[in-house]
Amino acid sequence: MTIRHHPRALAALVGALITVQAFSSAACGTAADAKLGVKGRGFVDASGKPFTWLGITAFALLDQVADGREQDAVAFLRWARGRGFTLVRVLGMAHNLFELSPEAGVRALPRLLELTEAEGLALELVLFADTRRFPGLDYQAHVAAVARAAGGARNLVLELANENSHHTQDPRLADPAFLAGLRERLPKAFAVSMGSLHGGDVAIDRYPGGDYVTLHVGRSGQPWDNVTRVAEVAALSERFGLPIVSDEPIGAGERDEPGRRLSDPAVFFGLGVLGRMAAVPTTFHCEDCLYARPPGKTQDASATAFIEGSRLLPGSLGLSLHGRHSKADGGPLSRSPVQGVRSLHVAIDSTGSEVFVAAVGVSPGAAIAWRDGWSIERLGGREGISLFEASARR
Repeated sequence: MTIRHHPRALAALVGALITVQAFSSAACGTAADAKLGVKGRGFVDASGKPFTWLGITAFALLDQVADGREQDAVAFLRWARGRGFTLVRVLGMAHNLFELSPEAGVRALPRLLELTEAEGLALELVLFADTRRFPGLDYQAHVAAVARAAGGARNLVLELANENSHHTQDPRLADPAFLAGLRERLPKAFAVSMGSLHGGDVAIDRYPGGDYVTLHVGRSGQPWDNVTRVAEVAALSERFGLPIVSDEPIGAGERDEPGRRLSDPAVFFGLGVLGRMAAVPTTFHCEDCLYARPPGKTQDASATAFIEGSRLLPGSLGLSLHGRHSKADGGPLSRSPVQGVRSLHVAIDSTGSEVFVAAVGVSPGAAIAWRDGWSIERLGGREGISLFEASARR
C-alpha cells in the first residue's frame, strides 16, 4: 500500500494524539516498573537510555518454545544477536503459517521472555493473528492472560494485532472502541501499538490509543521505491511527534517475487541507512524469518547489509531528514534532483553541525554536484546507493 496523506487517515492521527500523549506519559511508569518504552519519536530502554530499534521478523519463536523446540528458538536468537539485531517480532497465536493456539502462546511466553533477555534482545509480541480461526476466543480474557504471563518483563512491547483488517482477522479488531477496551486490560507500563493496516484506500492507519504506531508500507514499484518510502514515514512521524515503526517492509528472499520479496542486499542496506537517517525504527523482514529459522545465503547477506547500513552513522546523533537539498536552501548540494539518481535525502543532527546525504538509486555514470565550500566524504555504500558526510569549510 502506498502512503498517501488521505484526509481520513490524517484526521484519525490528529484525533489520536490527545489519547497518545496520556498513554505515552503513563508508559514511563515508576522506576520499579520501568520497561522498554517510548520517548518522543523513539524508544528508550528500561534504564532510560535511547534504544535503537533494529528489529527482525521472527513469527514462529513462541511456537518453537511451545512445541518443545527451544533449541531452535535459541539458535535463531543467537543468530539475530550475532548479526546486530536488537529486537524480534513474534506472533502470540497463529493458524496459517503454523499452528499456535492462544493458550499455548500464553504458556510459552514467560520462557521466551527469559530467552530473549538472556541474549540481550527485546521482544515485540503481536497478540492477535489469524483470529477467524479461533472462534469463541475471549479477547478480554486473553489480553489479561498475556499481561499476567508478561509479568515484570522489561524488554517487551506489544502490538495488539497484525493487519487488523486482514481477511484472516476478526472484524472487531478494526473497531477503535473494541481496541481501546483491550488496551485498558494491559498495564500502562507496557508500550502498546494498536495494530497495523492491511489494504484499503487509506494508506496510513492509526488506531487511536496506542503509544507508538506500526505501519506496513507499500511494496509496489521499483526496488528503490522501497527505500525512498522511508522518508514518507519520517514526515508523518515528525509531524505528529511519536514513533512510527516500519514493521513489515519488503522482505528479503532467495529470489525476487515482485511486490513481496527482493534478493538484492543493496536495497536492504538502503533501508538501514534511511531508517537511521530518518529516525524511523525498522524491522527487517525475510522469508525464512517467518519461521524463525536462520535464513538462506541471500537473505543472510541482506540482513547483514541492513545492519551495516544502519551502523554507518554514529549512534549518538539525533538525526532528522531536512529539506536543505540545494544551493538555494543553504545545503551541500549544488542542484537537486540529479539526473541518474532516484532520490537524494539530507539529514542533519540535532545541533545542526553534522550533515549527511544519501543518494538512492544511483545509475552508473551519475554525478552529484556539490557546492563550493563543502568537504564531502563518502562513508560507504553498495551498488546503487551511497552515503556521504558533508562539512562546511570555515
